[in-house]
Amino acid sequence: MYQRNKKDTGPDFTVYTKMTLHNNKEQLIRLQSGTFIITEDIFSNLGSVQLEGQDDPVSNEWEYKSQSGTWKKDPLFKLTPLDNPYPNSYMVYSSGLSARKYPEFFGFYNKTKYSCYDYPVYGKPNQSQKFLRLNSEKQWTLTKTELCKGGTIMKQNLKGSPFPHTSFPWQYYDYAAIAGKYEDDDQMMVYSADKNDATETAQITNSLLAIIVISPTVVIIIIIILGLFLLIQRRQKANAQETVNENPYYGEEDYEEEYQETAVVDNNDYYAM
Repeated sequence: MYQRNKKDTGPDFTVYTKMTLHNNKEQLIRLQSGTFIITEDIFSNLGSVQLEGQDDPVSNEWEYKSQSGTWKKDPLFKLTPLDNPYPNSYMVYSSGLSARKYPEFFGFYNKTKYSCYDYPVYGKPNQSQKFLRLNSEKQWTLTKTELCKGGTIMKQNLKGSPFPHTSFPWQYYDYAAIAGKYEDDDQMMVYSADKNDATETAQITNSLLAIIVISPTVVIIIIIILGLFLLIQRRQKANAQETVNENPYYGEEDYEEEYQETAVVDNNDYYAM
């Protein structure tokens, strides 16, 4: 997926930068002629072109330029224009330590008019100094300012992602630590809250609700099991007491046998050590 790069776009061409997790310099360039070029260096007279393609207006199939300079059709080549891929809102959630230290930073974030490094900035509705954006290292962060530098409170341990990733951990800044440092929070996640992503959001929300619902259920089951165990123990003690009360000679036979055995042993004249 490529995103328009306004900074490098010229009067005769439009530059799109590849959105990737890695530090990729690959660019997609659209010339006025309608030809698209994929290159890694747009300032070297397109000398490092990797792919040059164009849409055939007759067959509506894409063509690519071969090494001999002729155009060949490729029915599998697709280049599809996209609507704005960025969600209008995000949900920030955690059941870990970050939520205890910074509870005011959790909840819904909506897209603002600001941007950082050509990526949108999100803010909490009706609250200042609560923003979700990229930092200078291209990490998604929760900050106190919409500006592109400074104020980082939490950050995702991932660089170059066009969106917050639900599979990578987040870190929060621990002021209580010596000299301050970032600590991991494996329970924290940021996910799209748009209606178009309702299925994914519902799955995540249902998982979170399941954790919340299951926990008290497990506690109740444990209490019931302990109660039954104590009831059985009390019943067994009561039955034992009834047996003693009904038999006044309970235990005397064992005492008599022990006495007789001891008497026999004591009648011996010799002992070996």
